Amino acid sequence: MQKFTKISQEKQEIYEKNYTPVWEKGSQRVVEYEGWNVFVEPDKVCCIPFLQEYNCVLLRLEPIPSYKLRNQEQSEFLTCMSETLEPGENAEDALRRGLAEEMGIKLNSAFNVELERSLYQFKGGDTMVHLCLLPLMEHNYLDVPIITDGTNEEKKSKIIKVDLKYLNTLIPSDITTAYLINKLK
Repeated sequence: MQKFTKISQEKQEIYEKNYTPVWEKGSQRVVEYEGWNVFVEPDKVCCIPFLQEYNCVLLRLEPIPSYKLRNQEQSEFLTCMSETLEPGENAEDALRRGLAEEMGIKLNSAFNVELERSLYQFKGGDTMVHLCLLPLMEHNYLDVPIITDGTNEEKKSKIIKVDLKYLNTLIPSDITTAYLINKLK
C-alpha cells in the first residue's frame, strides 16, 4: 500500500486498516469507508489575527484558483490565514508557522495560543479545521519578512488591515472566514 506523506502516522494507521482506496493524487485522496466516498486531506488551521492596539484584523486577498472556477470575473478573494498541518505538526505549530510565512507575524515563544473548537471541513471529508481568533498586542510578536510557499498564487496574495468598524461591510469569500468574522463580531 502506498504510504501517505501529508497526514500523521496515527491517521495513516487508521486508514490503512479501515478503508478502500478509490483515488489519490498528492496529499488528497478519496477512500471508500462504510459505504461512503470520503475525501481525505491533511488538517488545516485557520486564523484571523486581531491587532488590539490598532483595532484591526488582518485578512488576505488571494487569487484562489478553486474559487475562480465559478467566478472568473473576480481576481481576488477575501479570506483568513489558512495553513495545512505538515507531518508531525500540531495545530499550534502550524499556526505559528503559517502566521510567519503568510502574515509576517512571528509569535513570541511564551505567547499562549488559544484555539477554538476544531470542526470538520464538510460532511464528505475527514479534514479537521482548527480555528483561531488571535488577539495580539505588539509585545506578543515580531514583524518578519513574509515567506511564501513559492506558488504564483501565494506570491500575488496581499495582506490587508481592516478596522473593526468595517467588519459589517466585509464580504468574505469562504465559510470559514465568514464564521470567524461573525464570531469576532
